[in-house]
Amino acid sequence: MIRHNLKPGGWLVNVRRAGWDEDIKKAYEQLNLLPGTKYKPIAQVATQVVAGLNYITIGEQTIANSLKTSQVCILFWSQVDKDRTISICSIVPIKDGAPVTLPDGQVVDWDKYNS
Repeated sequence: MIRHNLKPGGWLVNVRRAGWDEDIKKAYEQLNLLPGTKYKPIAQVATQVVAGLNYITIGEQTIANSLKTSQVCILFWSQVDKDRTISICSIVPIKDGAPVTLPDGQVVDWDKYNS
């Protein structure tokens, strides 16, 4: 068993490149309702237990009428309610494959993890 010295409210790095859970699927469905853009998950980077669950993911963003894609870091919150309500907190462009700095200062080179 692996034990983590995780402080309450701390971010847990848990990179995944496939096998999205329902919260991630719902978040990206919600993102795809935004006009003029489409999003596809590339990686889950980290989670944080709060009054629900915060996620940091990397997504591929495509702007309408363009074949150009770019990577974005997406922070969202999944509320602990019967519907698992999703709130998108931020969408920040990143250089493709660039490491991500979490709010607690951890730097995650997520692109090095196998899919």
